[in-house]
Amino acid sequence: MNTTVFDGCEVDDLAEAIGQLRALMTVIHAQLIDVVGVFQEREGHTIDAMPDAATWLAARSNLALPTARREADIATRAPAIPALMHAWRSGRISWDQLLVLAPVATPETDTELAEQAPGWTYHSTVVNARALKPVSAEEALEQHRERFVQLVRRHDSTLRIRGLLSGDQGAIVEAALNRLADSLPEEGRLEGGEPARRGARMADALVAMCEAHPEVLAQNPARPLVVVHIDVEPFTHHDNSDSGGHGHRPAAAKPTTIGAGWTITNDTARRLACDCRWQIIADDPNGQPVGISRDSRRIPPWLARVVARRDQHRCRWPRCDRTAWLELHHIIHWANDGLTNENNLITMCWHHHHMLHEGHWTMSINKSTRDITITRPDGRTYTPPTEPDQLSEHTRTWLTQLTDSPPTGGG
Repeated sequence: MNTTVFDGCEVDDLAEAIGQLRALMTVIHAQLIDVVGVFQEREGHTIDAMPDAATWLAARSNLALPTARREADIATRAPAIPALMHAWRSGRISWDQLLVLAPVATPETDTELAEQAPGWTYHSTVVNARALKPVSAEEALEQHRERFVQLVRRHDSTLRIRGLLSGDQGAIVEAALNRLADSLPEEGRLEGGEPARRGARMADALVAMCEAHPEVLAQNPARPLVVVHIDVEPFTHHDNSDSGGHGHRPAAAKPTTIGAGWTITNDTARRLACDCRWQIIADDPNGQPVGISRDSRRIPPWLARVVARRDQHRCRWPRCDRTAWLELHHIIHWANDGLTNENNLITMCWHHHHMLHEGHWTMSINKSTRDITITRPDGRTYTPPTEPDQLSEHTRTWLTQLTDSPPTGGG
C-alpha cells in the first residue's frame, strides 16, 4: 500500500480517520439494509429463481450465506425496532451489537435498549441480551425446529462442523461424546506421550460414533420408492429439446396422484422420477390399472457418484453453491427418450430442480463445453452476474462530493 499520503498524519489523525470511515460505512450499510427490506417486500429474489432474499444476496455479492441471512433478517426486523435502528445509523451502537439486540428487542423495550446499549461493550451486550429474553415453552419448541448441523469442507480438505441443538438433544450428544471421550483406549488419549487435548478426544469420539454404524457410510443410499398413478399421454408427451421437455403438453384426462392419492402435477411426477426408485402405474379412463412397471432404480449408484464428482458435489445452477440435498436431473427426461448416462445427467439442489420442472424454467447445455444456459419462464435468458457489483461513476461522483479531503482529526 502507498502510505505517502499518510506521512503527515499523527496517530490520532489515523484513529480519527478510522472512526469516520467506519461511520461512513455504517451510513452506506444502513442505506443497503433499507433497499434490502423493500427488495424482500417485493419478492425480488424470484426474478433469479432464488428461494429467498438471503440466498439471492449471497449469490449476487459473493457473500457467505450466514452473512446474507443476517442482513436480510435485520431488514425484516427494522420496522419494529426504530430506536435501535436509529442508534445504529447514527453510529452509537455497532452492527455487531445490533445483530445481538435485534432478535430480543420488542416494541416495548426498543427505546430503553437504544438508550443503554451505547454504553455497553460487545460482551456486555451479549450478556444483557441473554437476560432480556428467557426461553419460554414456545421458544423451546422453535429452537427444536431450528436445530441443524452444518458440514463445511475447507480448502485444505478439513471438515468444519457447526450446528445448533435444542437443550434436550444437546444434553444427549454432550453426554455421549463426553462418555466416549473418557472411554477411549489409552493410545487414543495420548499425543506424543502427552495427554491429548479435550477437543481432540471429543473429535475422535464423534468419529467413533459414526464408525459404529457403517451402514450410513454407504454411497448413494436408495432413494424413496415413488409410486405414481398417471395418464400415460401427458406424462410421456414427446419433446426431445434440451430444455428438459417443458413444451406444451396435452391436459390429463384425470389427475396424477402419488402415494395414498395425493394429487400432484405431471411436472412434479417428472421431477420425482428424475432421481429415485419409481414405479409407474398406468390407468385407463376408468381408473383401472392397465400396466405396472417394475420397481426400478433409474440411476445406479456408480453413475450417481461419477456425475457428483464431475459436478464437484454442488448444484450446477449458475451462482448456486449448495452442496446438500442434491438430486440428479435428466436434461432430456427419460420419459422423452432421454438416456440415463453421464452426458444427460446434471446435479441440482432441490430448489433449482423444482424450478426446472414445476417452475417451468428451462435449461440447455453445450455438449462440448458443458456450459449451461438458463431460460426464464417468459423466454428471457437468465444471465447471472460474474462478480460482485462495482462502484459506478455516478456513485463515485456522489462520494467525491461528500468531502474534498480525507476525514482526519482536523475536522
